[in-house]
Amino acid sequence: MAKRKIVLLVVEGTSDASLLVPAFSALIENRLFQGQEFHCDVLTAPNHREEFHRRNGFYPADKPSQTVR
Repeated sequence: MAKRKIVLLVVEGTSDASLLVPAFSALIENRLFQGQEFHCDVLTAPNHREEFHRRNGFYPADKPSQTVR
């Protein structure tokens, strides 16, 4: 089985996402892009667990990479 490479693109909001995701999609052809929008800053989410849970439906992990995973 071939190894997959994953590129994580973290953007601040929907306006950044609507501009940057199509640009990256055009640069990296023949790739599948998936997105998950968090309604909170995923880097500071552990400091605001209840707010993150209220907005996203689950609690953030202690490390941002675990939350994204």
